[in-house]
Amino acid sequence: MLVRSFDDLLNEKAYMGFDQPDLVNTGVGFGAEKNNPIIGEILDYFKNIKLIKDDGSINYEIQPEITTKILKKHSLKLNCSDVQRLDNITIYPSDFFAPKNYNSVKTVLTDNTYSIHMYLASWQTEKQRKKHKKEIYKDYITHIPNRILLSVLGEKNYNKLTDKFK
Repeated sequence: MLVRSFDDLLNEKAYMGFDQPDLVNTGVGFGAEKNNPIIGEILDYFKNIKLIKDDGSINYEIQPEITTKILKKHSLKLNCSDVQRLDNITIYPSDFFAPKNYNSVKTVLTDNTYSIHMYLASWQTEKQRKKHKKEIYKDYITHIPNRILLSVLGEKNYNKLTDKFK
């Protein structure tokens, strides 16, 4: 879902965004000039990837893992909340293109937000989507006591308490 225009990103040689603290995903926001060398590197990887490994097993490596692995060779820092300007590409934190958390489905918009990746998982079967929803609800219910403590104690006191049990 588009929140604001991408026009001010048009001066970038290329850009992408994190969708999780440790994964860059072209599916959340992406643009590039023709013949960008890092994009070329990523495309070359995909041209040569084997979907069936030599041992006969299926290669389940996903695009964000591949893209992140290649960007790390160009000094990408994971778990970083800063805009990162690498060789010929800018990588934006998740609040720019993916402010919605895939697992919790919580959305936190900021002044940086351009778009919201809805994580509708349209490539999955209905059965897979229902299974994921059940996992989210189970996680949510499991953590209700923690959420109550957090709201009663406040973040600072909650963190002090939980640090004692680590």
